[in-house]
Amino acid sequence: MRIVSPAGPSGWPSSVCRPAGLGRGAPLVGDKLQHFWQQFAATGIEEYAAKLAPYASTVTGVFLSKAGNFGLLFLQFLLTVAIAAVMYAGGESAADWMKRFGRRLGGERGAGAVVLASQAIRGLPWGWW
Repeated sequence: MRIVSPAGPSGWPSSVCRPAGLGRGAPLVGDKLQHFWQQFAATGIEEYAAKLAPYASTVTGVFLSKAGNFGLLFLQFLLTVAIAAVMYAGGESAADWMKRFGRRLGGERGAGAVVLASQAIRGLPWGWW
């Protein structure tokens, strides 16, 4: 951008040349962009800042909401990794404990039900459900 005339009272140049790519050369929107640029250069940023100020809190709220959602997703991921690590570390002893618990509740049929449940869980990734 190049300044054509000295800065106005607001500190913005009172007349600013349009950027080289903006103007009548752009299909469909060239005239609208050129008109907007001329209006912006004539009025300065204060008018547009006043128009956009009510939307600032909405944009900030949406951004913080999305950041919070990402934080919650990351926390769930960390919890999943921690639970998987515990299961991998003590998986065999947990399986033995579940078989004993099933046997105590239902005898051999209870232990068989625990084995059947573990086989069903192992089969899910392979599509055997």
